[in-house]
Amino acid sequence: MKPAHADWIRAYEAKCGGGPATLGKCREAVEEMVAQFPELTLVRGHVDCPPPWNRRAHWWTKRADGTIVDPTVGQFVCGILRYEEYKEGDPVRLGKCMNCGVEIWGPPGKTRASVCSEDCERILMESFD
Repeated sequence: MKPAHADWIRAYEAKCGGGPATLGKCREAVEEMVAQFPELTLVRGHVDCPPPWNRRAHWWTKRADGTIVDPTVGQFVCGILRYEEYKEGDPVRLGKCMNCGVEIWGPPGKTRASVCSEDCERILMESFD
């Protein structure tokens, strides 16, 4: 990583309160970093992490040679096993089921899902009676 990129990432983490505090700020960070370093390309996709994190939606940048420059890698205290760029038509994480807690994946632009199945919806609705 270029020293200027590393310096920017350290300053961003410090502004947030440390690497773990960048959780949920990946899109914001990459947009700021690309504005500062136009040679970087904004990338949207997923990262595969060890349990309990597993597959997570994520944003990062890359250089022209394909080298990943991730300004919020510090949020992944369990580490990252693999980066995977989003391809048109890939499912995206929509949320977690309000009944059972399983992650819900679907097409981009779909209304945010609240439940993963009709059974979970029925059980959830019965809990409000």
